[in-house]
Amino acid sequence: MATIGKITRANSGTRALNYALGKDKLSPETKAWLRENGVPSAIVGQLSDRAVVMDGWNVNPKFAVKQMSATRKAWQTQGKQVTRVIQSFPSSDLSAANPDAWVKANHMGLELAQQAFKDYQVAIYTHIDGVGHKIHNHLVINMPNLKTGKKYHAYRDWEKIAAISNAITQAHGYSVPHNQALERRTMAERQLANKQAYVWKDDLRQRIDAVMQDPSVSSFKTFSELLDAHGVIVHPRGKNVSYAFLDANNKQRRARGTTLGHDYEKEVLEHELEQRAQQSNFTFRLENVRGQQLLISQKQRKIAAEQQTITTTSDRTTDQRASLVRTSDVQLQADFGSLQTRKSKIRATLEQIERAIPRIIRRLRTQSTSLLDLFNQSQPSSQPKAQRIKKVKPSKSLLALLKQRSTPIKHHQQERGL
Repeated sequence: MATIGKITRANSGTRALNYALGKDKLSPETKAWLRENGVPSAIVGQLSDRAVVMDGWNVNPKFAVKQMSATRKAWQTQGKQVTRVIQSFPSSDLSAANPDAWVKANHMGLELAQQAFKDYQVAIYTHIDGVGHKIHNHLVINMPNLKTGKKYHAYRDWEKIAAISNAITQAHGYSVPHNQALERRTMAERQLANKQAYVWKDDLRQRIDAVMQDPSVSSFKTFSELLDAHGVIVHPRGKNVSYAFLDANNKQRRARGTTLGHDYEKEVLEHELEQRAQQSNFTFRLENVRGQQLLISQKQRKIAAEQQTITTTSDRTTDQRASLVRTSDVQLQADFGSLQTRKSKIRATLEQIERAIPRIIRRLRTQSTSLLDLFNQSQPSSQPKAQRIKKVKPSKSLLALLKQRSTPIKHHQQERGL
């Protein structure tokens, strides 16, 4: 895993290049350390410069001072002349006691220059001295763009350069941690950390991390208030932010986010907090939608139940209507049968009456004749013949009356169809 340190700019390109080359400045202590760790004396004897390996992109590292100066003059570049990037490697990946590792480190520095600074002049110098004898590259980037002449601005480029460096080291078979801390540490901090001594900036970082690990923090105001509860005062300053607190030794300390690391800069924090706010808002809206969906589902179930009830009621009503119709049909059929029976009885009765009328007429005629005969016989014979009542015969008017009374019965039978 390669680590990208601070990205700094220098007013003098010549001084920055001379320091990176370190002509004839490799210390005797470093040479002794190399021999003690198994590096052949023949190789150690050839070393004199701090840069044990060098290479360049769009420039020859041995003549970088003149070539970069000529480019700046051609583009009339003013102000800062070069940008410096430190790329270091842990001993677990590349050992300073292995000369082949020096070459590998320098080659990965060249790849970083090709990918991150394609249109710039970059000199790469590999060092093995310093505390812990860790291999590290000094990349010196000339300010003007070779195609446009515009100056390189390193602001906000640290994360991009670190990502490119991680991809390169991973491609070479070296591990890259998934949760790499984007921190910037000075040499003094590293030395104190190696001695397991108290580092006040680490203390400050831990307090900030503790607040940011709270998922409920989704605004810069809440972030500042919680940090204040942790003893840290936040001072926003335009695009930057600084932190002030009392360290473990009760000393007043103050640091900018840019000195603590990428994750502690104002823009990065605001971006993270904004993402959390959006996520929180999205979660709230999602829960609201889910609640509405649940309510709709409940209403749908209620409507389905009501529809089922209506269907059941409708089925029952249909069954009741069918039953009523069947009952009515049966009743009508029964009533019709009863009427037919009564009709038959009436017809039979009328027929009996019709058959009985002639007998009744004959009987009445016979009875009336008998009565008249009896009446005639009862008259005294001493009366004069002229005064005797004539023998009465049944009058035609009586027979006519009986026939008239029988006629309506026949007419009624014809109307009823009997």
